Amino acid sequence: MSHIIINGRPVYLKREGKGEPVFLLHAAGSSGIQWRMISEILKERYLLYIPDLYGEGKTPALEDWSSLLDEETNLIRHLIDSTGGSVHLVGHSYGGVIAMRLALSDQHRIASLTLIEPVVFNLLQNVEPTGEKKPYMKLRIHAQSL
Repeated sequence: MSHIIINGRPVYLKREGKGEPVFLLHAAGSSGIQWRMISEILKERYLLYIPDLYGEGKTPALEDWSSLLDEETNLIRHLIDSTGGSVHLVGHSYGGVIAMRLALSDQHRIASLTLIEPVVFNLLQNVEPTGEKKPYMKLRIHAQSL
């Protein structure tokens, strides 16, 4: 449990357990502490990465919030890169949005994806007005091919 520096910014990261890496991404208005009860069980089988996202818990807020989702996606991507392999992603609410973005952009690095109440209402329709498949549908097609 400590602050690490990523892209010049301090980020609080709790890392505990042993085994395959699992990232637990919390909801907006929360922090990594929301996972405290389940992490006690999971740490016996998995190496848990539990960050506090920007402006939550023990991680300072960004000065410019206009690119928050991109910054947090890149933060988690950086942490995934540090594992050197594929990871399991678990995201709750806003954390689910970050997890889904990573599953779409970094499919080769994601071993599994668990979404709990993700905030993805704009993805409910399967097709854009142009006829192109929406990201959710692309993710679903990919998942079915596994």
